[in-house]
Amino acid sequence: MASQSESSLSSAKMQTFTVTGMTCGGCVASLKAMLAAYAEKVEVTLNPPQAILTNCRVDLDALNKTLADTGDFQLSRL
Repeated sequence: MASQSESSLSSAKMQTFTVTGMTCGGCVASLKAMLAAYAEKVEVTLNPPQAILTNCRVDLDALNKTLADTGDFQLSRL
């Protein structure tokens, strides 16, 4: 029998985005911190420049508005 956490993972909705504006590890950490408020789990990589959000609670436009207000990052659908 699957545990509740395994059950949650199997029903999790993962979204992968291409990220523009990241140039270093500090950018990765900043972007991850900014996105953490909007998703259950956030993974950000510099190479390739991507963000993977699990169970994101807002749409892409809202994410990009927040990022534009706080930095030079932009997300686009992969």
